[in-house]
Amino acid sequence: VKDPEENEDLTFFLKSIAPTLSSIEEYDEARRMAQILIDNKLADYPLYHMAAISGYAAGEFEAAERHLRVVAENLPRLVDKNQPVEGIIAECFLNLEYHRTAWEKEQAIREQEKLAGDLPRVKLVTIRGEIELELFENEAPNTVANFISLVEKGFYDGLTFHRVLPQATAQAGCPEGDGSGGPGYTIRCECTQPNARIHFRGSLSMANEERDKGGSAFQIVFRPFRNFDGQHTVFGRVVRGMGVLGRLQRRDPTPLNKESLPPADKILTAEVIRKRNHPYEPKITPDEKPDEKDEKIRKEIMPFDFPQ
Repeated sequence: VKDPEENEDLTFFLKSIAPTLSSIEEYDEARRMAQILIDNKLADYPLYHMAAISGYAAGEFEAAERHLRVVAENLPRLVDKNQPVEGIIAECFLNLEYHRTAWEKEQAIREQEKLAGDLPRVKLVTIRGEIELELFENEAPNTVANFISLVEKGFYDGLTFHRVLPQATAQAGCPEGDGSGGPGYTIRCECTQPNARIHFRGSLSMANEERDKGGSAFQIVFRPFRNFDGQHTVFGRVVRGMGVLGRLQRRDPTPLNKESLPPADKILTAEVIRKRNHPYEPKITPDEKPDEKDEKIRKEIMPFDFPQ
């Protein structure tokens, strides 16, 4: 800052470090470093690009909008539009007002929750560090009851973060280690209620593939995700340990790359450290047994019984 011409190597170094921080979800520090370079007219357009994404992810929507304008003015000069990051930029453009308005509402709710100080909390001890979660019992009571009951049974102890996608989400809670397993039952979604919370950085939500098919799998998102809203029940948020998420092993257990996957990071223990004074007993739908499924399919295909 004092003498940029004498520090060209340092400037180049900082320009490379800022995107690296963003890629491991350290959005606050990435945005701060990028802003120093931008304020001193040392930034190139890819840095504005990264600063817009980092600001958006960190909830700094005013700063993100300024950087998005620079990106919009210079899109022809930017890199290949087929790169995945371009898709994120497009999301930011399209959803800026949606998330800016929703973030104001979310902050007001969080302020009231802080004053009340009675929301349940769960601590996940992972091999990368501790993550503390606050649970939104007011808006998602059954989902929270399900999560707490599973934690208290020790269900999550030893399970893995089986899917961790950069600038997207970290998923855990599957006993099969690939997203296909569950606790032997399902619960209904609470994401369509009028007071349903939405996905911001650090939001905790159910990782269900179909409506009302949640179980034990959950996800923590690294940035705002509008396309998850109304599809996955947000039932909490990270209040401590966001940096741990950035250190989790990236992996995607699809059939194509299953053989070459790196080992997944584990949840060593999960512990309820605060809850309200009432039982946490979720309303559940037991899974159908294989023979029950076969009989159901048979009746759908051949609804009438033929005489023997």
